[in-house]
Parts: sequence; C-alpha cells; structure tokens
Amino acid sequence: MNESNYDFHITVSTTPQSDGEISLENEFRLLKTALMYADKVRFCSPVAFMLLQMQHEANEYTPLEIIRMAVDLDPRAKRAVETIDELEKRNGEPKKNSLH
Repeated sequence: MNESNYDFHITVSTTPQSDGEISLENEFRLLKTALMYADKVRFCSPVAFMLLQMQHEANEYTPLEIIRMAVDLDPRAKRAVETIDELEKRNGEPKKNSLH
C-alpha cells in the first residue's frame, strides 16, 4: 500500500467556557497543535461561529445594537446597556446609534 493514500485528519471541537468569558484563545491553541500534526483539520466551535455571524451582520447594526444583542451572553454587556440607558434618560432622548 502507498503511504500517501493515508491522510491524518483531526477535528477540533470546542464548547463555550463555563465562566461566561467569550474568547477564542483555547480554540486557537488547539488549532495550532492540530495544524502542526494533521494533513486535514476540521474546526467546530459555537463561539467562533457566533462571532463570525456577528461580524457578518455588523454592517447591518451599529456597535450599540450589537452590545444590546449580547446582553444575555455577557454580564458586562448588560452593565454597559444599563449605563447607556441611564445616560440617555438624563439627556432626554436616545442617541442616534441606540436600539429602541
């Protein structure tokens, strides 16, 4: 048998971190290792997929609208939205980039 007929395939499959942190640091670490040793690598990551979708949709939304969409994903986004809402109440009317 010819050795070149056999490729080494690796699938890197990850899950979101339980601490609520949105980061691709672990995915990149795993991908670097897989790319060093495998002939073919398949990457499956819900976090990477979500971030790619957000980037793709970014042209349709303002940064503030994206932060409002992330409220359920990250407590920091919730605090940011609450602060923005409070500032808008003080100033009397929503800012141009607000999602209301």
